[in-house]
Amino acid sequence: MTEQPPYQPPPEGQPPVPPPAYQPPPAPPPGPPAAPPGVYQPPPPPAQQPGPVTFVALPNNQNALISMILGIVGFVTCGVTGPFAIWLARKGKKEIQASGGRQGGEGMATAGLILGIIDLVFLAVVVLYVVVVVVIIGIVFGAAGAGHITNP
Repeated sequence: MTEQPPYQPPPEGQPPVPPPAYQPPPAPPPGPPAAPPGVYQPPPPPAQQPGPVTFVALPNNQNALISMILGIVGFVTCGVTGPFAIWLARKGKKEIQASGGRQGGEGMATAGLILGIIDLVFLAVVVLYVVVVVVIIGIVFGAAGAGHITNP
């Protein structure tokens, strides 16, 4: 390709010089020779096929499963099963860690622990509510009965 001098404006009275005409890019390098027309060429052999992928799920720890179930049931039983869910979740987590990777279910144990704590708080609120109601009933009816004197 020839080097062009930098652009200089045309002398006065002459039309401007048009830009150089478009030149197509060079042709791509030649590829492998094509087969003569009418002759079948089989496709290249495929790469080695990967074998089937299999995943083996670890068996779940039973204490972790039961703790999660008790944590869920605790919402229906006003939190009564919460302490049992916490106890089984902690026991299940210890067993899972001691198994050396042969047992799964740590997520279920964590869920059972969290649900058990929520159930325990719910149980405390229910017990506190019952105590307050009993005390209020005792005050109301105790005060009403104290003003009444009976003769034997």
